Amino acid sequence: MSTQLTYDACHPHQSVVVEACAGSGKTWLLVSRMVRLLLSGTQAHEILAITFTRKAAQEMRGRLDEVLLHFAKCPQNELLRELMGRGLSKKEAHDVMPRAREFF
Repeated sequence: MSTQLTYDACHPHQSVVVEACAGSGKTWLLVSRMVRLLLSGTQAHEILAITFTRKAAQEMRGRLDEVLLHFAKCPQNELLRELMGRGLSKKEAHDVMPRAREFF
């Protein structure tokens, strides 16, 4: 997937459908979208992610927990890169860094 398509799919105000083969990064994309939703002010209880299996749901939850823990602990420059890798501009990433550190 191109970088611009990834950024668009992560944007919390875009409607998207993600369909791809196994191992293509769907879980990363969906978790990144959840992170962007949280950063935009959406409450966790307002997010619904549906999977086909409980195992897939557990995987997605585990990955979200890993990302949020990483955001809480990683150095500032790394957090900035991670946020920009999910489609935020440098200024937007700087603005939401305090919030990103508090989620876990």
